[in-house]
Amino acid sequence: MEMKILSRSEFEHLRALLPAATKDCLRETFSISETTWRKLRLGEPIRRTTYERLVVRFERLKAQGPSINGHVQLSANPAMEHSR
Repeated sequence: MEMKILSRSEFEHLRALLPAATKDCLRETFSISETTWRKLRLGEPIRRTTYERLVVRFERLKAQGPSINGHVQLSANPAMEHSR
C-alpha cells in the first residue's frame, strides 16, 4: 500500500482552514476521520487515496477563501512520499 507523509508546514496550512478539530468538522471540512487527523498531526503516513481526497478538498477550500500567507499548497512532492 502506497503511503504519503505531510510536512509540518502542510499540516499547519490544513489546520488553519479547520474551524475545529472535532469529528464532525474533520468529516465536513476534509472528509477525513479523527484517526487520520491524528496521524497527520503526528507526522505519520496516511494512505495515498486519503491524501489525494484531502488535497482535492483542501484545494476547493483554498479556492473559496483567501490564501493563507500567500502560499498555501499541498503537492505530490516526492520528498513527502513514503512507501510501505
